[in-house]
Amino acid sequence: MKSQKVLRPKWKNKADYKDAIDFQPVTKLSESHPQLAAKNPLELFSLYYSDELRRLIIGESVKYARQKNNQQFTLDECQLDIFVAVLIFSVYHSLPCERMYWCRDEDVDVSFVSSRMSRKRFEDVKKISSPC
Repeated sequence: MKSQKVLRPKWKNKADYKDAIDFQPVTKLSESHPQLAAKNPLELFSLYYSDELRRLIIGESVKYARQKNNQQFTLDECQLDIFVAVLIFSVYHSLPCERMYWCRDEDVDVSFVSSRMSRKRFEDVKKISSPC
């Protein structure tokens, strides 16, 4: 018996599109959603990060902690807000290592983060809030 040859896809440097890509002109936010154009970034963020979402995140995080036998884990809205703020802040103020946000060295001191939440607490919330 001959062994069957395994067919493997051949990779190419460029894609061959069968259908034309329909390009739509980009519309400005002020034209597509004029009610949003006058809002500042915090107001826009608040449209999605509502009190209901905060309560859901807290409830599910505490429930997950209990499932993982962490009976002492608690989280309140203020701590969650600080945690989310640190995550957002770290996007535009990036450092080579997450732990450096709590470093007190003169050239990296980020007191905005370290004065609001301890590194241990941040890591605890992160571990529970993002189990993957």
